[in-house]
Parts: sequence; C-alpha cells; structure tokens
Amino acid sequence: MSETKTRADLDYALNTVVGYRLKRAYMVMKDDYAADPNLAELTTRQFAVLSLTGGESGISQSDIARKLGIERSGMVKLIDQLEGMGYLDRVANPEDRRVYRLHLTEAGYHCLANHHEAVKQQENRVLASLNEQERKLLLTLLNRIQDQA
Repeated sequence: MSETKTRADLDYALNTVVGYRLKRAYMVMKDDYAADPNLAELTTRQFAVLSLTGGESGISQSDIARKLGIERSGMVKLIDQLEGMGYLDRVANPEDRRVYRLHLTEAGYHCLANHHEAVKQQENRVLASLNEQERKLLLTLLNRIQDQA
C-alpha cells in the first residue's frame, strides 16, 4: 500500500475537518446575507449590537464587546455608526463616566424588528434542507461548542 495520498483522499480528509466545515457553512450564510437586499441596511456586527442592546437596554459598550469578541476600538466604530444612523443612544453612566450605557431609539427598535424578520427569512432560505428538529439540533451543538470557550 502506498504512503502517498491521492488528491481525492486529501479532499475527503478536509471535508471531515469540523473547523473547515463550520467555516464553509459560515461563508454560505455570510454570502447569502450580503446578497439579500432586505439585509443591506445593517452588517451582521451591527445587527448583533442592536440585538444585544435591544435585549438588555443599558448594556455597556464593553459588555457588548466582550460578548461579541470585538476589540474596543472596533466597538467604538460600530457604536458611532449605529448612533449616526439614529438607532441607538450612548449615555454616560453617572456612577462611572468612563462607561457608556446603550439604549435603542424608537428607530432602532423598528429597524431591529424589521431586520430580525429578514434574518429569519434568510435563515429559512439557507437552511431549507434541514427540518425543524435538525435546526434545533444544529443550534444545540453550536451552543455547546461555544459554551466550551
């Protein structure tokens, strides 16, 4: 038996690497998101920031940065963009003026609701080959991987 792997063997080996498969699945989701005109208003990061802020009004910039794994400098830029779009307000914490608390504006709530619906439609399109049970299992497994970090 030869020690030399064929190209087909190497391709197969790559397709069994979980990290590679996760990255490829991410690219499918990312490319579809970018191509959807209903999702053009917000980047995925902006959507994530609005979602966290909507779920926890008054959350600090640093808490969002930590939850999303974003560097502080990148977080400031995101907040500046969303504030400039009129979707959130940044309010200094009276107990610690170095800390800013974030709150969605009315426009921010409206944008988030519309965008969330468009994201659900996008996910339904991309995940059409999975039934409800498979989708729940996928989320469970992805959460389990994330929770280990």
